[in-house]
Amino acid sequence: MLGLYISDHPLFGVEKVLARFADTSIPDLWDREDRSNATIAGIIGSINRRYTRKGDPMAYFSVEDLKGSVEAVAFPRTVASYGPMIHEDAIVVLRGRVDHRGDDVKFVVQSISQPELAADLSVRVRVPASRLSSNVVEHLKEVLRNHPGSAPVFIHMTSDTEEKVLRVGAEHNVEPRSALFAELRELLGPSSVF
Repeated sequence: MLGLYISDHPLFGVEKVLARFADTSIPDLWDREDRSNATIAGIIGSINRRYTRKGDPMAYFSVEDLKGSVEAVAFPRTVASYGPMIHEDAIVVLRGRVDHRGDDVKFVVQSISQPELAADLSVRVRVPASRLSSNVVEHLKEVLRNHPGSAPVFIHMTSDTEEKVLRVGAEHNVEPRSALFAELRELLGPSSVF
């Protein structure tokens, strides 16, 4: 609503997984040739739905990765096939072509998919052992319970001299998603999730 993220960017924590699906970052589209094919991955922002003269729906929407954003255009054929995937805050992989006509670069979408972000992902949290009071541990359990899934959670407890890695019990496996990462960073600090 404000056009900025109050806690953290929703893609923090999944950027490495998303990078595997894309062949370029969004800012690098400016260096691509006009009408060349590309695959980008990011999160959908604002959407402007319009209709052609024939009454067919099309969509203009912003797509953002951690490095930049671009306006994407989905023409009626694409909207007919992938329309339900075009909604705000959806994390998507877009295949299409670069359009340099006009004052700015646009991305003409030909297909949309939603990546499986939890395929081989574990959630790792680094926290000083001195911060893990019983109160913090209870809050941590509550956060993990609110995001059930199949990804294991590892806690890297640090001290001045060493780091111990503990695997949290399988009953606290999670679905790695931006809301979980935001809650963990709020509880344990901005650099706790890696």
